[in-house]
Amino acid sequence: MRLVIVDDEMIERKAMRKFVEESMTGFEVAGEAANGRLAVEMAAELKPDLMLMDIKMPGMNGLEAIRKIREIQPDIRFIMVSAYDSFDYAKEAMKEGVKEYILKPGKKEETIEALYRLKKEIEGERSAAAGKEEAANLMKQHLAEKSAQNQLSQQELEHFQQLFPNAKGGFFLVLSGCTAAELQPLLERHASMPYVFYPKSENRFAVLLLSENQEESAVRTEALRLARTITLAVKESRAGVGYPAGTLAKLGKSYQEAYRAWESITPGAAAYRFFRESAVPPAGEDQEKLRLSILNGNTEEALLLYSRLSEDPLLIKEWLSAAKYDLEKRGIDVQHISVLNADDLKETIRMLCEKVQWTQSEQEVAARAIQYMKARFTEPITLEETAEQTKLSPTYFTKVFKEQTGQTFIDYLTSLRMERAKELLANQDLSLKQIAYAAGYRDPNYFSRVFRKVTGQSPKQYRKKGAG
Repeated sequence: MRLVIVDDEMIERKAMRKFVEESMTGFEVAGEAANGRLAVEMAAELKPDLMLMDIKMPGMNGLEAIRKIREIQPDIRFIMVSAYDSFDYAKEAMKEGVKEYILKPGKKEETIEALYRLKKEIEGERSAAAGKEEAANLMKQHLAEKSAQNQLSQQELEHFQQLFPNAKGGFFLVLSGCTAAELQPLLERHASMPYVFYPKSENRFAVLLLSENQEESAVRTEALRLARTITLAVKESRAGVGYPAGTLAKLGKSYQEAYRAWESITPGAAAYRFFRESAVPPAGEDQEKLRLSILNGNTEEALLLYSRLSEDPLLIKEWLSAAKYDLEKRGIDVQHISVLNADDLKETIRMLCEKVQWTQSEQEVAARAIQYMKARFTEPITLEETAEQTKLSPTYFTKVFKEQTGQTFIDYLTSLRMERAKELLANQDLSLKQIAYAAGYRDPNYFSRVFRKVTGQSPKQYRKKGAG
């Protein structure tokens, strides 16, 4: 139990802290406050279970502090501590829900008993609440599974509606390649609808998401967005997506669609998809050609292919989402480009292709710079002259090079020189001065300092270790 001690007398606070820490088990003194204002701030920041609260303090007194704390943290329990044996104080404290009132100077046994009474009460309430929550979750999972199997009785349907009074319909996801520990936080963070998830087998989960009054197109977009988010976050996962059901009684169809979509996902394909009766168009048809043209950054061809498509725009968005997913797997940053919520798909295609072109251009810049550095790293080359080889300003070149290689210019140059130095140190006939010059350093002492910094050893130590 986390405890905060509130008393304007420092000696009283320190004595109480020492007493609790040395004499009682199951309690942690999370903080101390010298007045009511600080007590309110600590309650908001530390969220303790219990607060020992003095009544008479300068500024905001203990009763005023309790009133404010209960507005922001109603579950905190209080033990009032006062040197005043006044029925009025006790009466006011009881109005605020205070159940324990200790007079100063009190016996240690009274404090111990009061703290343990409240600890037992809190633990009992939490245990009961946890039991109720677990029972409710099990019931939700049971009803979700019954709805997936089209076996909801009228009584169960009514119970479902009591648990989710605003739910009008929903859809199912079937997921594999992830664990409950991975899936739960993703759903908590990204699901915009109430949900129930439960295991179907050792490595497969069903997730039911319940919609309220959203348009079907908005629900379908949300279904794809969530499936894409999960499969991007958990490598090797895959997700089948069922179409939205307009009523709770029709959720079984959505589950069957999600399962069959999951079953149809093949290695190398997009990791999530809706179910469709007809097979996915094979490679060579316009869908696959559109995907490949985007992956290659061919704007003209991609827009031409798009103009020939007659499919449902939502289906085309799904194809574009698959292409976007492939780009992200290649390390191309297209997260800022919205597909599922796009109004102008032509513009979306153009943006995806241009990002590919830009990335390819940056990769070529880094490749030219690396080629130049490898050919001249034994010479005193500079960032400015290397940037000039790529036709970029030094500032922009620095940014591109770091993004593409993960290293700064000087770090990459140093790594080339250190690898050459390590190779040369194997030759016992070469002096350290000769090796420094051959690795691109004109100052042997500076070379030795850099070598030690990079390898943790001096050149002599490295050579001796290699020889041994």
